Amino acid sequence: MARINPLVEQIQVHIIAGCSDGRDISSVFNTAREEVIENKRHQNVLVDIQRLSIPGVFATSEVIGEMKTTLFSKENEYFAYRHRGVEISYYIHMMAHGNAVLKSGHDRTSFSYHDIEILPSEFNCGMMNAQKLALEFESLLLSEKPTLHYGVDGKRGEIQIVDESSIEKFMLEAHGFNGTIAGNWVRSIVNLATHPYEQKKVLRTALDTDPATKKMGVHITAGVQNYGTSEYFRVDGNTHLITVVDEIYEKIREKGVSSAEQKKRTDKQNPKILLFHHGSIVNARARAIEAHCGGHTYSGGDAFAIAGINAADHNREFGPNKTDGYYLAMAPKHFNLAEEFVVSGRTKDETKRMISRLHNSGLVNAMMTIFGAKIHPITLPAKPLQKKIIPVR
Repeated sequence: MARINPLVEQIQVHIIAGCSDGRDISSVFNTAREEVIENKRHQNVLVDIQRLSIPGVFATSEVIGEMKTTLFSKENEYFAYRHRGVEISYYIHMMAHGNAVLKSGHDRTSFSYHDIEILPSEFNCGMMNAQKLALEFESLLLSEKPTLHYGVDGKRGEIQIVDESSIEKFMLEAHGFNGTIAGNWVRSIVNLATHPYEQKKVLRTALDTDPATKKMGVHITAGVQNYGTSEYFRVDGNTHLITVVDEIYEKIREKGVSSAEQKKRTDKQNPKILLFHHGSIVNARARAIEAHCGGHTYSGGDAFAIAGINAADHNREFGPNKTDGYYLAMAPKHFNLAEEFVVSGRTKDETKRMISRLHNSGLVNAMMTIFGAKIHPITLPAKPLQKKIIPVR
């Protein structure tokens, strides 16, 4: 439970669902975020920003579960504030990325996907090829014929992969999916302009059909960020809703981005590490790079990250797009990061459970074994979310 600060008049919890792409978070974004949080602090508003890093930003059942867990945990954390009448509001931001530009004669004011188009680019989301990656991984399993394990403790089962039918049997037993990995289990992004809006609608339905989350009044936005121009185009149509995320991008546009960082964010993705971290660790990518790479100064593009609030649930399987993301990061023909696999929880015990989860996941463990993964555990305690709020004079 958070310690009561009598100066807090409002609390905003923002869950940013962004891509695992190494270029998704720049140092400029981190700086702008902290400035906005500080400005709100002087207005007696506590802003709590949580991060989910999801390949392709799909609202799968796994991701929806993580969002609900985050909402409930934050409601518990700030119970004492609610008890004394402080307003608490929740926001979820579904943020895709691609070379989005305004169409001729259009502007950004309507927050519509009809106003933008996606041009060909190296930094369009790699999950447009998600099913192709899944097919590659499935072919690898058929070639290597590993024995896949599922379940925990005395209830663990195993299936040796010999053909498509054994893959289907594993998918049914381990994931409750009646099909193959490269079938409908993994989906590709069809249209980057509409994708975040479509995922917002899936999430909206899930939250509104759950009585516990429906009464929390969660706001959901959707948008596409452009790494090359540092623009962020909202596509959810909620023109009445301006949030701290919009303010962050306004600051980024004001300050601009250095040519060196802009180049790293627009070149073909070439991350230094694969990072699996707990979603509540503030500045996880930058801190992991500094800890693992000998003080190297972080910039956008350095870390391909997969993160969530349920990261340490050691008996939980990874869902389709996270599994696909691990393959993309570790496969030698793609990012080749199996030997630079950094795992970080907020404590040593949490990190240990996260590593256990990787080994307990049949598909992820198989690719770790095939690619010779070397895990580097580090501990990154979550930084305090707010300093003491100073009254406005």
